[in-house]
This record gives sequence, structure tokens and C-alpha cells, in this order.
Amino acid sequence: QAYLLPPRELRIGRLSVAGRCLPAGPVGGDLYDVQLLPGERVGVLVVDMSGHNVAAALHTAMVRAIVWREAIDAAGPGAVLARVNDRLSKDLPEEHFATAFFGWFEPGTDRLRYANAGHPPALLRHGSGELRELAPTMPLLGIFDEVPEADAVADFWPGSRLLSFSDGLVEVAGSGGNMWGTTELEAILAGPEGLRPEAIVSRLLECHERFKAPD
Repeated sequence: QAYLLPPRELRIGRLSVAGRCLPAGPVGGDLYDVQLLPGERVGVLVVDMSGHNVAAALHTAMVRAIVWREAIDAAGPGAVLARVNDRLSKDLPEEHFATAFFGWFEPGTDRLRYANAGHPPALLRHGSGELRELAPTMPLLGIFDEVPEADAVADFWPGSRLLSFSDGLVEVAGSGGNMWGTTELEAILAGPEGLRPEAIVSRLLECHERFKAPD
């Protein structure tokens, strides 16, 4: 499963990228990936499959394969995730599902085209300090036979930062019972100008682990 992940830090196209995938057990249903697509587009995928077992890991790998195959000539990210849904709705056991954030950066346009299928909103912060939540554009995957091919567009200028994550990052309770959430993510994302993505990811995980630690 680790073989499917990109390097922890990489430069692809005009983007600097960093990420982590920390499964709750030996295998898991979370995965992220970044790849170069035709037309010099850069695709970004984060998927979270329900369950933490071998079946979830296998279905996640299948989703990854479908996404990159369909993204070659799809009209938009929403169309890609709709095709993923076609497969999952037939293959997943009842009451199982997936959430996903998928988008691509379009060269020469300073914009991100994305689709969010029931996934936690990604956070987009511009160099000006403006913060935007990239909320769901379509429902969970694997529940309905058909879903709308709905995507959206967001400006992404030099200096902008995008943070996409699965719910395991924010749905965690500290020793006092309070939940760690997007307020902490927003503060870390607003770090100094020039801070490398790898440093931001490391800071997120350090604060996350410190929050979970017992008093």
C-alpha cells in the first residue's frame, strides 16, 4: 500500500507538494496521490474508504487506478468521481462508501478545478490571507447508483496554499474530551510566507500528536 503513495515531498509542474498517510492499522482506506496529467495539468487526489482492513485498502487502490485513467480525457473532476461511483456502487458491500477530493491545476490559468464527494472541505489560503473552504460538490461515493458530475473552480495564485485531508486528522478528541478541528489547521496553514509544504505538514502532525497526548 505504501508503494502507491508519492514521495513525502516533491516538485511537480509549478507546485511544491508534501503529504503523509498514517493508517490506523497495518492497512487502511486512506490514500493521497499527485500526478502529472496530459496538457501539463497537475492532479491531486485524496480518498478515504470506509473500513480499516484489506478490503478497504484494495478498493482504495482501485479508486486510484480509475481516477488516473479517467482523468486523461474527462471533462472535469466531477466526471471522474462520477465514474468512480459507478464502479463502487456495484462493488462495495452495503453501508460501505468512500469520500474523495480530486482536482487539477490548469496551467496558464492560475486556477484549480476540483470536485469534492462528501469529503472534509479542503482549505485554500491565498497569500493575501483570504481563506476559502472547498466544500462538497457531490455526495458520497458508492451509496447511490448515479451521482451528479459536479465540480467547481477556485483561484490559485502564486503563494496560495491548499490543504486537503481525511477526517482522521480532525475527528480526534484530546484528553479533556474536546475535539481538534479546522481552527488549528487554519492557524498552521497561515504560517510565514515561504514556509515549505513539508514544514507545514510536519507542524500539523506535531500539533495533532501533542493534542492527543494525555495530560
